[in-house]
Amino acid sequence: MTPHLVDISIGQAGRDSRVPAGDLAEARGVPTSKRRLLERYFMLETVLVHQDDQPEMLFGAVAGLVRRHPDLRRKRGTLLHVRTQTHATHAGTDWLRHLASRAGLPHWEVMAQTQTHCAGGLVAVDLVEGLGPDRPAIILTGEKAFHPITANQPGAVLGEAPAAALIGAGPEGWAIRQRHLRHAPQFHDNPRRMAPELRRDWERGFATLMQDFIDDSLARFRLAPGAFDLVVPYNLNLPLLQVIAERYGWQDRIHLRSVTRTGHLFCADVFHNLAELLPGTKADRILCFAAGMGATFAALVLERSRIAIRDVQKPAFGRNRAVPSPN
Repeated sequence: MTPHLVDISIGQAGRDSRVPAGDLAEARGVPTSKRRLLERYFMLETVLVHQDDQPEMLFGAVAGLVRRHPDLRRKRGTLLHVRTQTHATHAGTDWLRHLASRAGLPHWEVMAQTQTHCAGGLVAVDLVEGLGPDRPAIILTGEKAFHPITANQPGAVLGEAPAAALIGAGPEGWAIRQRHLRHAPQFHDNPRRMAPELRRDWERGFATLMQDFIDDSLARFRLAPGAFDLVVPYNLNLPLLQVIAERYGWQDRIHLRSVTRTGHLFCADVFHNLAELLPGTKADRILCFAAGMGATFAALVLERSRIAIRDVQKPAFGRNRAVPSPN
């Protein structure tokens, strides 16, 4: 049975605000030269910052889903919290169980997933599908930028916003027709701790790895680049995303505005973007993709539940192979 993206909640309106990227970077101790790079090269304008602490921020998103889908209270399901920061989980308390109970889901199973970093939200779709076709699941993403090491990245000052994605059996929502994951385990470490030569390979070869992953995904999906009405990437590295858009002819259909106005939301980017886009979109088929340290790349294809599947000729590019180190 095809899993469906039924709904996405991003919490209560008015709990977050867009802060000028330069001001936020300065407050987080980013040097002036890097602040200029963020604004002039990466074109960051504003970044979302949430006023609540992490448990309350995440609770708002889950509670929003339960209000819109009260039948969840009568079902058994799984609440999966996906995070990039392994050390930000309130280990001394069973906070996720408490969150589920407050939201009206005390009988739901709760669990957490990490180590797939900024691709984690999309990676989690594979996990929840394996739990059973009739078992609803909520993929909960969003983190607080509480530590200077994790709050800033090359090309980003990280934002704070939740996204709770309800995955079910359908027919409501968007069918998740295709998924693809790829790992490049030679880059498993944080770039700050990589050996100098390996770090150079990572920095110089990341664009090639990303493009090769997209090629491979399209080949596996048997879909040409033009088969998508909308492309929704993660919110990081605008210059690279612009190159990708030009390479695949997506200039008029890729969503990049969130990269500059919302900022990088850890592993919540794609679901947060979809929450804002899906209610008003006329698209029938959507490609989503993200990448994270590890290195992990993830993509999925969403289709309106009742559209016919078009026959699209398999593209001539893309290879199913192991990922070598880039030269």
